[in-house]
Amino acid sequence: MHGSLATIILVATIYVVHRLSCTPSPAKLPPGPYRWPLFGSLLQIPRRYQWLKFSEWAKTYGNLVYLNGFGQSIVIINSAKVARELLDYRSSIYSNRPKFVSEPIWHVLGPL
Repeated sequence: MHGSLATIILVATIYVVHRLSCTPSPAKLPPGPYRWPLFGSLLQIPRRYQWLKFSEWAKTYGNLVYLNGFGQSIVIINSAKVARELLDYRSSIYSNRPKFVSEPIWHVLGPL
C-alpha cells in the first residue's frame, strides 16, 4: 500500500516537473534541441569542442539556437550577420539600461 502511494507521488512529481520545464513561455524562442526536465539541454553540450556541436545545431535549427539548463536561458548565435543585427542594430531592445532624455534637465529647470 505504501509502495504504491510513493510510486503515484513520484510519477505525479515527475509529470509536474516535466510540464513546467517544457511549457513554452509567452515569448517566441528560437528552436533548439530537446530540453529534459530540470537539466534542460545542458546534458547535450559536450565538455570539449562545444563549437562543433553548436555548428551542427546551426545546420539543424538555424543561426539562433535556444538552450535551457537549470532554469537559465541560453541563446547561441551561429552567424556574424545575425550577431551584428541583434547586438548592434537592435541593442536598445535587449538592453536593460534606462533611456536618457534627449533634452538635458538644465533646459527644463533653467540656469542654476
